[in-house]
Amino acid sequence: MQRRDIADDVGVSQRTVERWISWWQEEGSLANKPRRGRPRVTAPQQDAQVIAASRNNSKKTAVSITHDLQIQCSAETTRRRLRENSINCHVPACKEVLNDNHRETRHGFALQNLGEDVNFWNHVIFSDESYFTSVEVKARHCWRQKDTRYDAENIKERAVSGRIGRNYWGWMWAYGPGELVSLEGRFTAREYIRVLEDIMLPTVSTQSPIPPVKL
Repeated sequence: MQRRDIADDVGVSQRTVERWISWWQEEGSLANKPRRGRPRVTAPQQDAQVIAASRNNSKKTAVSITHDLQIQCSAETTRRRLRENSINCHVPACKEVLNDNHRETRHGFALQNLGEDVNFWNHVIFSDESYFTSVEVKARHCWRQKDTRYDAENIKERAVSGRIGRNYWGWMWAYGPGELVSLEGRFTAREYIRVLEDIMLPTVSTQSPIPPVKL
């Protein structure tokens, strides 16, 4: 083939084709020549072990991985091996501690109401209680690939106790937030009924632009 035809077929310039042909004629090979710099300190098998250790426990630090595998390299080298495989360090997503039954129930609720329209959700009220602490829990990091933030192994479950805090209950719906209630002591069933009757129902009635909501 003519060099111009080769360039058109491969999609490069004619000058590039000439350089590759000259390289082959002079060297007899197109392999990369040895480069200067420090040699790679980890073997492919060790690289695979680093990746496997991170995937088995995404919250394990690079220092721990290096120590446990007894690899003769620095923690920064371990971090580079992870990044080479598109595994980067992130703050894990925080979720409440859920058992399998909780997960199945929430999933079932989502599937049951998946096809409901806006008019349906205009009649729905969401309420929840939350405990706010005076000390923020320091976030740990995890090594994960892109778009895996909410995979189970990359989530840090919250189980905070022994801190000074305050418990609040509130509700919201399509027409805005409702009342925020400070709770004293345990939030029992009796206290929950009192909050619904004395606080939520009156405020729903005053906010509602539609007929009274059936609870």
